[in-house]
Amino acid sequence: VLLITGYFLDCMDGKQARRTGNSSPLGQLFDHGTDALGVMAHFCMVASMMSPNFANDRLLLAAWATFQTAFFFAQWVEYNVHELHHCIGGVFGITEMNCSGGLLSIGVSFIDRTALFSPIGPTLPLVGDITPAKLGGLGWVTLQSGVIVHGFQLVSAKVKGADFQKAVMATGPALVAAVVTVFGFSDEVVTDHKKLICMTVWPLVTYNSVQVIIFAMGRQELVVLQWPTALYLLAAVATRVAGPSVAAPLLLSLFFLFFAVLIEWAVSASNQITTRLGIRVFHVKSQKD
Repeated sequence: VLLITGYFLDCMDGKQARRTGNSSPLGQLFDHGTDALGVMAHFCMVASMMSPNFANDRLLLAAWATFQTAFFFAQWVEYNVHELHHCIGGVFGITEMNCSGGLLSIGVSFIDRTALFSPIGPTLPLVGDITPAKLGGLGWVTLQSGVIVHGFQLVSAKVKGADFQKAVMATGPALVAAVVTVFGFSDEVVTDHKKLICMTVWPLVTYNSVQVIIFAMGRQELVVLQWPTALYLLAAVATRVAGPSVAAPLLLSLFFLFFAVLIEWAVSASNQITTRLGIRVFHVKSQKD
């Protein structure tokens, strides 16, 4: 209920700001930046519907990775075509997806969850027994993957030649993070530390998304090589070489590092924006001012 209410208000604030003439680059950064952080709440909602007997940890990681990557691509599309597209085919968009997920979570709370994990079809490679929960997870991954593909289509229709190649290269950090999240860790690490993996990649992809938002406002060129993403890749390799025992301290350390980098970068950018535009944040204008 809170997620539905929050997103309903989130859909209103930008329109209200533009209607009253109070929109600003700082407002856009605050809106989309907090949205990038808030995707974890939506994922937790979906994960709770698939718990506690989901029994396919990589599919759960794929649901998380594609969700975060789809959000990144929404910002990437806006950066390249200067329009925020959030609907596929004019029928199903981010609003419908979030409200449907919220309503579904409310409905699931009133039914016997064991029915969600009862086999209803044949056993398939990589997936195992087909259950309603797994079908939901596969549907979620398919939907988010469709958003990513749709983003490529939108950009390819308006950006051509070398500029399109540069635009595609800028998606590298987010795509690498997604691939590492789903396939980079061993089965033992995924089973024992899937929550830590989700926590670690959360501020990492949020950092990438916030960069796209800020660079779009400043009309700056996106940075292709991102050291935090490279560090995340190296961490996955280290857990395979040194063994699963190093996974927990390594992932936890990276989580705090990435979160600190995200906050420092966002605060620095906000200060530059407020200084340039003369916007006062947490400061009451005095008569002398």
